[in-house]
Amino acid sequence: MRNLTAEMLRNLRYEVVETNGGAAALALLRDGATFDAMVVDLAMPNMDGTVFAVRARKFAPDTPVLFVTGHADVAVTSQPKP
Repeated sequence: MRNLTAEMLRNLRYEVVETNGGAAALALLRDGATFDAMVVDLAMPNMDGTVFAVRARKFAPDTPVLFVTGHADVAVTSQPKP
């Protein structure tokens, strides 16, 4: 999902920064990186997208988050925990 989404955005001439998971993306934000938007997979390994979004809000409270997933059976995600 990440590779396909990144490729589509690049084809539309967006600048894309990819990470291999929520922890790496949070580290970028913690270190001061800024983004116009974040595209987040609901079914990321080790940290689902809702948990990531809650934690990311501490560093980027006004950055829009778009949730995506390649899994049609994702009906319920874990409850966000700061």
